[in-house]
Amino acid sequence: MDSNFPKAKIIVVGDSGVGKTSLIHLIAHQEILKNPSWTIGCTVDVKLHEYKDGTSHHKTCFLEFFDIGGNIGHRSSAKIFLQGADGIILVHDLTNRKSQENLHQWIADVMEQNEKISIGISDYQYETKLSPGKRSSTKFSNSLIDYHDNSNLLPLFFIGTKLDQAQIVRDSSFLKSHSQIASFYRSDEINLDCMQIKYLAPATSNSIKLAKFFDRVLENKFSKSTQKSNFYSVQTEKNKVNNLISGPNSAIDFKFFNNKIK
Repeated sequence: MDSNFPKAKIIVVGDSGVGKTSLIHLIAHQEILKNPSWTIGCTVDVKLHEYKDGTSHHKTCFLEFFDIGGNIGHRSSAKIFLQGADGIILVHDLTNRKSQENLHQWIADVMEQNEKISIGISDYQYETKLSPGKRSSTKFSNSLIDYHDNSNLLPLFFIGTKLDQAQIVRDSSFLKSHSQIASFYRSDEINLDCMQIKYLAPATSNSIKLAKFFDRVLENKFSKSTQKSNFYSVQTEKNKVNNLISGPNSAIDFKFFNNKIK
């Protein structure tokens, strides 16, 4: 695979046993993983993605999926793999409500390891779309995140697995509705069965939503890279001028440059 392709790191998190490894294999290879094993620590899979395919901004990009083991006993040691994330896929079992509730803590763990692209503090504060700037009264307020500036936050995407089993134990209308957690974070979601390729077949609504998420991850990464490049460019020029005007032989009007270079 060409190492010159732009890259993005996508963290895949969720409780143990929700089907993350099977999901990643399906996304990356468009095939079923017949004998999935438990993930200890982290495993990595890759895929090529056509960023903004069919437009003038099209690029072939390299996506790295970091499958983080969900076992609670290895959770603290796995945190090192959460660093440097460009996006998060959050996976839960549709037959297990607790696995969905626990995603709030997974989000807090990832954001804690990526402070430079979150709000940079340990106590995060939720903001809802209806009441921006106000603290949420949900029972998950112990892992608070500030969502007033989405540009600082990692793109999120929620995936519910084991749809085949959930259809037996839950009402079909419930499974078709937008889940509370996805609405809470203003993010897209899909539900699927990792043992059936049809759920991520090309041109299906699921595959289109996922492709848009990948585009958003890459767009954020490109945007941050541009901002960083511009910042260093401005800082370099500012330092050059400041050195010039503070030099012993300088006859330049300091006040003039001080007003111009800020």
